[in-house]
Amino acid sequence: MMPYPMLQLVSDGIKRLVVYRDPLSRPMDAVIWLHGGNGDATEFLNGIRPRVDVIDIAPQGLVTGSNPGWTNPWGSDIPEDAIDNLIDIRYMALLEAQIRFKFSYVKRVWLCGFSAGGGLVWSVWAMRPVIPQTFNGLCAVGKKLRRSSEKSWKWNAEAVPAIPFVMINGDSDSPDDESTESSEHFSWQESYAQARLVNGNTNNESSISNFPVCGESSNKVRLKIASVGKAPTARYVVEGVGHVWQCSETCHTDDLVIERFRAFGLGR
Repeated sequence: MMPYPMLQLVSDGIKRLVVYRDPLSRPMDAVIWLHGGNGDATEFLNGIRPRVDVIDIAPQGLVTGSNPGWTNPWGSDIPEDAIDNLIDIRYMALLEAQIRFKFSYVKRVWLCGFSAGGGLVWSVWAMRPVIPQTFNGLCAVGKKLRRSSEKSWKWNAEAVPAIPFVMINGDSDSPDDESTESSEHFSWQESYAQARLVNGNTNNESSISNFPVCGESSNKVRLKIASVGKAPTARYVVEGVGHVWQCSETCHTDDLVIERFRAFGLGR
């Protein structure tokens, strides 16, 4: 594979690197894909299926603690030279603005993250009243919502603006940080309920996913769709799967993400 083109941005005085895949078809949509902890942007982008109507963008996380990752307002590890633990939330707002500037034909920008990247997505969601941005939809994969503690930045569900939101997790996934107590995270169901609360959903119905097989042939993908309100919410649960980003012939996790983003308006 040829090397991906690269963007270089400066956010909070720190140089940030981004790789992207442009289908050269002037698509109206761009999706930012956030790798997990100790991840690599290029490798993560390699596992995302190319689509003719999407520009795929993968930023590289900075070293937090000892591994490349993402900083969120509930974490204590911040990169060297960072001024606070909102650095990556501000970076996501800057990156979104740069995408719209560089690719002037892009009308919608979507954000999806896995594991530590999913934690940053939840952070962007919760802190939108503090650091505004105009993403068209968010997706957190393999990460629960962190509760606001006395030591962290506060967030208030009543102040968070409604936005289309997707959750994806394996039914045997439990990605709570080992350094934190289990009570510091909402459960999977509670995390989903918080997103529905913000979006004002009054319906929450089971639906059939277009991807009934994921990994093993006996595994199924269960889908809940919450509607009626200011914005839709959805949750996929992949049976027989733990904390993993699926990249098999029968299922790519990004297929599930794009399926919901399309339902929310991607490509229209």
